[in-house]
Amino acid sequence: MEILENVLTAEDYVRLFQDAGWGDFELSRAEILLKKSYVTFAAVENGTVIGMVRLLGDGVWSFFMKDLIVDASYQGQGIGRKLLVHLCDYVRKEANGYPVWLELSSVKGKEPFYEKCGFIRRPTEDRGCGMYRIVE
Repeated sequence: MEILENVLTAEDYVRLFQDAGWGDFELSRAEILLKKSYVTFAAVENGTVIGMVRLLGDGVWSFFMKDLIVDASYQGQGIGRKLLVHLCDYVRKEANGYPVWLELSSVKGKEPFYEKCGFIRRPTEDRGCGMYRIVE
């Protein structure tokens, strides 16, 4: 298995998105979101994308990890962790020695995975809770 940068196709994104049980996603919208991502990483085995992660951000102060997905038939093999470590190494390099925020929104029940990878649940004593709003 290798991790490749910016090779993720809209078709692979949609397939993994659906495999994760997150519903249907239009191919044309997947093409747009991939184009506007800061960077994407794909876990590839024998020419097949078996996992992916996207990074959004401004490249200076703030990054947001989005859509960490591993094909269900490959879960439990450390692929998600490898993708996350690769992404963190990339952010560290982009930060050029400065501290930056790397944030995410966890799928319910996956919080322990992210905690094992060094992420901290919010709220904390000095940080408020993470929040979101769906705008329709």
